Amino acid sequence: MPTKAKSTNMLQSLLLYTKQRFSPVKFPLLALFLLLHAVGQTAMHLQHIYLFVLLLAILYLFRLFDDLASREVDAAKTNRIYTLDAPYRQLLRFCLGYALVLLLLLGMYHLQAGLLLLGFLLLNAAAYYVLFHKGQWRFVLPLLKYPFLCFLMLYMASAPATIASAQALSCLSLLPVFLLFESLSDPEFRLSLFQVVLLFVAAHLLLWFAYPAWGIYLPVVALAVLFLLWRHLKRTAAIPYAPYLLLLYFLMVRLISSGYSSSLTLMDERQSPLEKGAGGLTGKAEEIKADKLEREQFPETATFTCSIFQSPYPLRQGGLDYYSSDSVFSNFRKL
Repeated sequence: MPTKAKSTNMLQSLLLYTKQRFSPVKFPLLALFLLLHAVGQTAMHLQHIYLFVLLLAILYLFRLFDDLASREVDAAKTNRIYTLDAPYRQLLRFCLGYALVLLLLLGMYHLQAGLLLLGFLLLNAAAYYVLFHKGQWRFVLPLLKYPFLCFLMLYMASAPATIASAQALSCLSLLPVFLLFESLSDPEFRLSLFQVVLLFVAAHLLLWFAYPAWGIYLPVVALAVLFLLWRHLKRTAAIPYAPYLLLLYFLMVRLISSGYSSSLTLMDERQSPLEKGAGGLTGKAEEIKADKLEREQFPETATFTCSIFQSPYPLRQGGLDYYSSDSVFSNFRKL
């Protein structure tokens, strides 16, 4: 077959596959969900637009990879062009070339992010090869990409040195969230009530560990949503769009909890240095502060001991002077 005809057939297969498997509504919303969950805020900048487009491109790659890996399982399903022999080979060649181009472009834009994506693709391919046909792993493996993509967006949106463990935990919470999502959207992937409760609690605990201040508000809301999920699983009252309501709920929890934590941090930063020193000293620093206050209140009975050559504490700590030269000599004259 001439090269031109092969290219035409590949393009036709690719367009048909995209029409069948890449929703123009769901995937942009999914990309927006992952981006908002990663950055923890609704204010978007120009960099976030770049990340959104990049995230859509990566999601397309993973969707194609997951479908090609599931070809044998999906053979009986209709409207799946990748289950046919000729389109499967064409899409497989396109997937390899597309992955290579995407990795090169990402590496040129952000080398570390490109290496992270390459490493995850290799590990993901190995996991598919080993685990795909064992138990229910074929449902779980496609979900591993969501915590990774959330972390990748977080990594690219901020300096790596500024990424806190709280943000990493919030990304990890997406694994139980999407397991619940899959159980609600795929009738073949069913979970028991105990598993639903366990995953629901695990997602909240990860967010609680990430933002402890918000944890006190979660149990009441969690019980209410858990009841709705239970009703849906029991099919006594099916809830329209339940999987997407679940994602919206956890996104709101993420945004509110990170916003609440940021407000506490901002309030702490607005405190004066003296207030910070009065509330943040521990151990020896607290003892030194108490000793200083005692000497100021009772100067006639104060005693002072200090090494002339070396002091174990800095000259200023928490906004209070401890070992300035004036205080040393003034207390020395009082002895």
